[in-house]
Amino acid sequence: MKPSILALLLLSACGTSSSGPPTASSTTAGSVSAAPVTASAPRLVPSRSIGPISLGMTRAEVAKLGLPVLSHPSGQMGDDVRLVGPYHVVFRADKVDSIELEVSDSPSGVVIGARTFSPSATAQEMVGALTGCAAEQPGEGGSTVACEGRRTLIKRGASCVTRAPNGACLQWDPQRPGVTVQVLASPL
Repeated sequence: MKPSILALLLLSACGTSSSGPPTASSTTAGSVSAAPVTASAPRLVPSRSIGPISLGMTRAEVAKLGLPVLSHPSGQMGDDVRLVGPYHVVFRADKVDSIELEVSDSPSGVVIGARTFSPSATAQEMVGALTGCAAEQPGEGGSTVACEGRRTLIKRGASCVTRAPNGACLQWDPQRPGVTVQVLASPL
């Protein structure tokens, strides 16, 4: 068999990465992709990853993704908090401990399971795509629903309507709800 044909067979047997289109190996247990999803929308894999960033990745692995890596715009978060492309990443012992994505600011939304959620999707709609969700907990500026063993969070609050070039929010709009998704290495 020619090497290129062998390579194609191996690739098709292995599936795609979790940030690509859904396959049996990249979907969460129990979820089945019923329709193609937007390739550019980041995929949330509960308790594991958002887009190309996975819990447990080292700083070097994150840097190799080719996304811009910036310190937090407030300048008060230290070396363990970074903006990596559209993701808010927290490192603990130089490994990814938390990943957040503001879905309301993501032009393509987010994919959870077999569903693609637009930037205007509600927190309640996203919670419906997850399992084991606790009751919504109110907090300062919004609320949080913990799902999937309390390691996947859906957060509702005001959305940012104006951002500075460094990514800092200059103007919040409490009348326009925003939704953030987060995965954690340890339960909330």
